Amino acid sequence: MSGPVQNPLTALQIATVDQIKARLPILDVRQSRYGRFTADDIRALRTKAPAVHIVCPAIRGFKNVGNGAVSIMVRTIAAIVTKDDIFEATDTLPRRKYDRKEAAQAIIADLYLALPGFELGSGVSPCTDINCENLTTGQVDKDGVSIWGMDWTNTLTLVPHPEEDISFTTLFYGFSPDTGPDHIDDYVQLGAAHV
Repeated sequence: MSGPVQNPLTALQIATVDQIKARLPILDVRQSRYGRFTADDIRALRTKAPAVHIVCPAIRGFKNVGNGAVSIMVRTIAAIVTKDDIFEATDTLPRRKYDRKEAAQAIIADLYLALPGFELGSGVSPCTDINCENLTTGQVDKDGVSIWGMDWTNTLTLVPHPEEDISFTTLFYGFSPDTGPDHIDDYVQLGAAHV
């Protein structure tokens, strides 16, 4: 039997984060947990600007595509956060102001150009239905922060695991938004006593 099967939704988020990091390496890009952003998430994002947080809040459109495979439409949201800042002078550049609105527009324009061409893995269609809107409130604007929400859809084809006798014998539970081997200690393994 091979190693653990990676959740295709998690793999899609990780691939999206990796593609944005490769395209815009200056940004703090990370995957967030599944679901919606909370007020605490937004406060945390403000301190890390310029940043992009990726979340998968919705799955819709189930379709049987044969041989046990199904396709689903996955909606992904990127919270784009920028803030006013000052870059000190260097040997080659003068001291300059970093404007949150111009920075957000530059990130958004670059993502509009890049998203349709992202290679997000086997069974994942190119990004479609790309939209963006300003989520900046009056108080956030007074704090010198800009928040934009960009969303898009991918069709993800799920196929049965090639080992038909596979059974999942371990279940982990946790509140951490981070996944993978580096974060195994963030989770509690549930056993028969928990079921």
